[in-house]
Amino acid sequence: MNKFYKLDYKHPTRAGLEEISIGFFSSYDVIDKVIQDRMNKPGFKDYPRSCFVITEVIVDDFGWKNGFAKTEKGDVEIK
Repeated sequence: MNKFYKLDYKHPTRAGLEEISIGFFSSYDVIDKVIQDRMNKPGFKDYPRSCFVITEVIVDDFGWKNGFAKTEKGDVEIK
């Protein structure tokens, strides 16, 4: 199973939530170094580390395999 990690950054603004895509990485260790470096940079240092969002991505995997159902709260995946 091949996988990689996507690193995003989400912080509040007056208009809502701003999302910045930082990049794609091979491991949590690499991401940790990138986050440590960003935490000292203008803008990033004004917000907590929790603004960084890591998503594990499995290559050639996909969701919603069984379709979806509409609900009052939005579409939900059929498991």
